[in-house]
Amino acid sequence: MGSLRSARPDPGVLATFVGLLAFGLCMVWSASTPTSVHWGHGIFHVLRSQGLFALASCVLAVLFFAGARKPTFVRLVNSSYVLIAAVTCVTQWIGVKTLGATRWIQIGSMTLQPSELLKPMMVLWVAKRCLEPHDTPRAIFLTTAGLLVPLGAVIVGQSDLGTGLCLAAGAFITGAMAGMPLWIVLGTLSCGLAGVGAIFLGGGYRATRIHEWLQIGKDHPGPPTQAEQSLMAIGHGGLLGEGWGLGTQKFGHLPIAHTDFIFAIVAEEFGYLGGVLLIATYLFLVVRALHLARRVEDPFARAAIVGLAGGITCQALLNIGVAVALLPVTGVPLPFISLGGSSMLGGCISIGLCLGLAARSERRRKARAPFATEETA
Repeated sequence: MGSLRSARPDPGVLATFVGLLAFGLCMVWSASTPTSVHWGHGIFHVLRSQGLFALASCVLAVLFFAGARKPTFVRLVNSSYVLIAAVTCVTQWIGVKTLGATRWIQIGSMTLQPSELLKPMMVLWVAKRCLEPHDTPRAIFLTTAGLLVPLGAVIVGQSDLGTGLCLAAGAFITGAMAGMPLWIVLGTLSCGLAGVGAIFLGGGYRATRIHEWLQIGKDHPGPPTQAEQSLMAIGHGGLLGEGWGLGTQKFGHLPIAHTDFIFAIVAEEFGYLGGVLLIATYLFLVVRALHLARRVEDPFARAAIVGLAGGITCQALLNIGVAVALLPVTGVPLPFISLGGSSMLGGCISIGLCLGLAARSERRRKARAPFATEETA
C-alpha cells in the first residue's frame, strides 16, 4: 500500500457529516416549533440554541482534526480521558438535576453532559491501552475492566443507561478492532448482557419501561405510551411522508419529539423512504470509516477510527430501534439530528478525530503489541 500523501479530510465522511448536520437542524426546527410556542418563545428559539452548538461543534471538529494528525497526539489520550472521566463522576454530586436525572453540569447559562464527551475519549483510551507494547492480554483486560466497569456504574447511577450502552459499544468495537482475543470478546459480551438484564429486572422505572414495551399493540389502561405514539407518527408518514413541517404528532401527542423520538417525526414527514435513507446514511458512515481504517497502517489510528464511527452508528441504531418499538425506551439522542448540545459536541469531536487520524501523512509500522493484528516490520 502506498503512503497517504494528502492531509485533506476524506470527502465521503465529510459530506455525510455535513449532510446529517444540516438535516438535523431542519428537523430540530420542525419538531421543536410547538414546544417553542408553548414556552412562549418564537418558533426559532430552539433552533437558535442548536445552531450555536452546531457552530461550536464544527470548530471543535476542526481543532480535533488538526490535532489528531500530529504524531504526538497519542500522548494526550490518557490525561484527556482521566479528566473527562473525573468530571463525569463528580457530576453526580455537583451537577444539576433535570427530569429526575443528575447528569449535567452548569457552565454559565448553559448545561453540559460530560458523559457525551467521554464517548470519543474512551474510544481513544481503549485503543491506546489495548495496543500497549510489552504487556499481556490478561493484564490489559484487567486494567481496562477495572476502570471501565466502575465508570459505567456511575453513569448508570445517573439514570443514563442509554449513554452507558453507547460507551460500552464504542469500547467493545475498539477493543475488537485492536485484536482482542476471542475469550475476552465473548466474556465481555456475556458479562455486559447479564449486567443490562440485571439492571432492567431490578425494578424501578426501567422495569416499567420493559413492561410498557411488552404491552405495545395490546389493550391496556391509560393513554398510548411514547412508543405507541411514535409508531402512530411513523404510520402517518406512509411511503413518502406528509411533508417537511407538516407532521401532527409533535403537537402534544408525542412527548420530547425533538429529542429522543425525532426519528418518528422524520418518518412522519419524509415517509418510509426518508427513514430508510437516514438509516442508510449512518451505515454508509461506518462503511466509509472501515474503508479509511483499512488504508491506515497505524494500529492505534485504525482501531480508533472504527470505534468512533461504530459508536456513532450504534447510538443511531439504538435510538431508531426505540422509535420503531424494537427496543424499550432508553433515552439516547439520534446523532447530529436530535436536539442536544452535548451530544452534538461529542459527535463532532468523533468525526474530527476520525478524519484527522485517517489523514495522517505518516504511515509507520509499530512493534507488535499484545492485541496487535500484524507482525513487526
